[in-house]
Order: sequence, then C-alpha cells, then structure tokens
Amino acid sequence: MDHNTAASLGTAGVQATQTLSTQASDAVQTLGELSQWWGVHDILLCVNVGNAEARKACIDGAASPSPNPSVKQLMDVLTKSKLASDTLNQAYSAFVDLAHYNAGQQATAALQTSFTDINSFLSAASALPGAVALAPISTTVEKATAGVVALIADNKQDAQILAANKDLQSANDALYKGLSAEGKAMTSILITLQAERQALYRSGFDAGLIDPTDILTPAFGEAYPGLRLQKPPAESRDVVKAAAQTVLTLRDQQTNAAIASSYTASLATLHALSTQHQKLADKQSLNLGQIQTEVSNLKADISQMSSSTASSGKN
Repeated sequence: MDHNTAASLGTAGVQATQTLSTQASDAVQTLGELSQWWGVHDILLCVNVGNAEARKACIDGAASPSPNPSVKQLMDVLTKSKLASDTLNQAYSAFVDLAHYNAGQQATAALQTSFTDINSFLSAASALPGAVALAPISTTVEKATAGVVALIADNKQDAQILAANKDLQSANDALYKGLSAEGKAMTSILITLQAERQALYRSGFDAGLIDPTDILTPAFGEAYPGLRLQKPPAESRDVVKAAAQTVLTLRDQQTNAAIASSYTASLATLHALSTQHQKLADKQSLNLGQIQTEVSNLKADISQMSSSTASSGKN
C-alpha cells in the first residue's frame, strides 16, 4: 500500500467536499432568498380593494401567508445535505491522517459521524416528491480491522486504509444518490418560485411601488455603460413594464440554470472521487487530475450561481 497515494486521494477529497459544502450553502441561501417572497403579492393585491373595511379584511387575510410546505421540506433537505458534506470533509481529513500515521481510531470515529449525517440526509431526500427510497449505509472499517490486532503495525494500518477507502467510496456513492434527488426537487421548486416572483413584480407595479425603469437601467448599463434612462411617458408604460418583466424572467432563468449546472458538477465531482477510490482498492494508478478538473468546474458554477443571484437581487 502506497501511503502517500492514499494521502493524496484524501487531500483531493478534502478539497472536493469543501467545495460541495460551499455549493450546499449557496443553495440554502438562494432558496431562502427566493422563498421570502412567497405570498407577499397576495397582500399587495389588496390595493385593488376600494372599500376601507374590505381592504382591511383583505390585508388581515393575507398578512400571514402559510409557508410553502415544499420549500420548507427542501430547506430541511438542503441543511442536512450541507452537514453531510461537512462531516464527510472531516472524514477525509482523518483519512489523510490515517495514511500518514496509525490514526485508525480517529478515522473510524469520523466515518461513523459522517455516515450518521449522510443517512439523515438520505432519509430526508427519500421523502422528496418523486424520489425513490434511498437505503442507509453502514461503515465497515471497524469490523474489517477487528481481526488484525495481532498483526504488525504496518499491516494493520494498510488494512485500516483499505477499509476506510471502501467506506469513503460508499459515502460518495450515497451522497451522489441523495444529491440527485435533491437537485431534481430544487429545479422543480425554482420554477414555482420564479412564477411567484413574477407575480410579486406585477402586483408591486400595480400598487405603484416599482418603477420599471429601475429594472431596465442595469440591463442597458451592461450594454452601454453610463447610459441614463428617462422616465417613460404614460402611454408607453405598459411596453416598458413588459420589457422590465422580460429582464426579470431572464435573470431568473440564469439563476435557475446556474443552480442546475452546479448540481451536475457536484455529481460529477462525487463520481470522480468514487472512481479513484475504486482504483486505490484495485491497486491501480490514480488520476487525481480528474477530481481537480471536476472541482474546478464546480467552483466555476458556484461563482456563476452567486453572480446570477446577485444580478437578480439588483433588480
């Protein structure tokens, strides 16, 4: 067993799971920011109610909208997804230590914690609409090394590395399945939230709160820096309103596409990790560059997701 090779794989796993954790954090933030608009347009629609008593009843009825249960469920899944990535990151750190010195006890404890959090995530992801049941996973490192106590230190360490390597591969495969279900649910809910956001814009415009010129200004600024827009004449406001709606729709589509791409890159990263774990088990040469390439792709998608969300926020 080449301990340096195992340590290098562990280091790649640390870097990959750190990026996966960042992607999960951004997904939580994005869903939280988008879902805050849920039901707000119902209140703004009360501007169309002329009678004071009826308007008050309208406001009272819309003031406390029920949270979207699908959003609440997905937020729980996303939170558990991030925790699973974080503790898997710690397990990879312990794997690096195990490769450098006999740290089997620490690796076993880290893997057990990681598997517990991954199973919690799998259970939550299994409950998502349209998801299939995802079987829980269990560690093998402790059982695999229980019978090698009498062996010399190097042989015991090799057995622990191989067992931990197997567990990390199982963890990656399980996280892959959970993220696949999560990604499909996220894509579905984003379509619903996009419609909600557009309804909010229309009700805000009708209530006199939004000037469509403010929405169009950044779009013109990207094409013609320094250009200043004038307020449109009354007879053109419906056209300007439609143009502003188009800008918002495109921004939403960019955000949704960036998030979908980040899930694809996350799955590719986990697949690359799993492939290298299998090569280590089969005593084949590793291609850590494959992991680094997928991590770089994921980082690029995270950057795009953040910039798309920020652009939407400016509007």
